[in-house]
Amino acid sequence: MRLDRFDMNQLVCLDALLTEKSVTRVAEQLNLSQSAVSWSLNRLREHFEDPLFVRSGRNVVPTPFAESLAEQVRDILERSRRLSLQRPNLTNLGVKRRLRIMATEYTSIVFLVNAVKELRSVYQNLSFEILPLTPHADTLLERGELDLLIAGDVFEFGRPPNLLLLKDDYSCIACKESWSKKRSFSLDEYTAAEHIIVRLMNNKLALHDTLVFQSRGIARREIATVSSFLMVPPLILKSKHLACIPTLLAKEMSKQLPIKVLPCPIDSPVLSVNAYWHESRSADPILEVLINLIMTPTKP
Repeated sequence: MRLDRFDMNQLVCLDALLTEKSVTRVAEQLNLSQSAVSWSLNRLREHFEDPLFVRSGRNVVPTPFAESLAEQVRDILERSRRLSLQRPNLTNLGVKRRLRIMATEYTSIVFLVNAVKELRSVYQNLSFEILPLTPHADTLLERGELDLLIAGDVFEFGRPPNLLLLKDDYSCIACKESWSKKRSFSLDEYTAAEHIIVRLMNNKLALHDTLVFQSRGIARREIATVSSFLMVPPLILKSKHLACIPTLLAKEMSKQLPIKVLPCPIDSPVLSVNAYWHESRSADPILEVLINLIMTPTKP
């Protein structure tokens, strides 16, 4: 989009450069080549008649003029994002409604919480009831008592999902201090270690990793079985225990805790995350916006 001969798309690149201060990192973040980022920076320099950024080692340092643009650029992009979320029958941003969502612990931590926050930043009178997955989820769904149900494909609800949200795989997590030099495990090293195993629904439901190991006749030294992913880190830290959990969740935990994320020593099983809703919600515009936010998360 051009406005007075200015390509508005270049504001995305400018904002990323102001944040990352690195052409390389911006290229990775925007999924562009470094030459494409450099080309965009040159166009920005020509338009604003200012160098904007000066190279310093591997990074770039913004000029005072570039820094003066930062707040305005972010405001324009945020307003544009909010505008893109609106729909014809949602012109009233003050719409009042309570969304009832049932989701697994994994999906809530990895993407649902951020999507809910994004949605409410636009529709500020929305409220949410986020429920843990229960054995009666299929009944609540059939009765139309849920707006949305999100769960991995280890769960069966007696009907096909309405939508595949994403796919994930599994990684090994370990205490960063205890395994400071470790980058990967051989199968023998992995099976010789002591493991924390996650089983859901009151420890009755095995995850993909357990099923794959069992199918191959591979035994792990199980020292604890837990029914919550949140119970894993306390048992991992300051020990040599290992655990196998979905990769996106492992990476999320590693942002907050001294945990290493390492590859599984066998081909990682695939986890499909699905969305279900009652047919009465099929044309629900707010649900559509929420699902789009889940499938296209913003970078924190």
